[in-house]
Amino acid sequence: MKEQLELGNIDLQPAEDADHVLNISNFRQERRASAITVTAAAAEYTLRQTVDIEVLTSDKVPLIAPADLSSSETYRYDETNVLAKQREEEALREQLYDRLAQQIIFRLAPLDRARIERIKKEAEQARHQDNGQP
Repeated sequence: MKEQLELGNIDLQPAEDADHVLNISNFRQERRASAITVTAAAAEYTLRQTVDIEVLTSDKVPLIAPADLSSSETYRYDETNVLAKQREEEALREQLYDRLAQQIIFRLAPLDRARIERIKKEAEQARHQDNGQP
């Protein structure tokens, strides 16, 4: 993810120094048998990776509301060729990491300066209304 952001010319700073904070949390990874042979052995596995993200301004205004992103892939398993299938699984895991990073980048793409200012202004107006101010 860090590489993708740097390639997009994003100036990465520690959270306490940043104007906007991308929170990536709760990474989950699972591997489940998705097809079974007649001898009750796994014939296919599904790999799934999931992560939670949100983007906040330094004063905690949400620019991107908390979202759950996931990516999955299914592959055939051959117990007579375990080593090759392990390599295939590792390659698929790397692809899933890349897909999650791309999903995050796609979510960040619409956040230009004008949109950020509009969101902050709307949040400020909502705060004033909640406090009974015009």
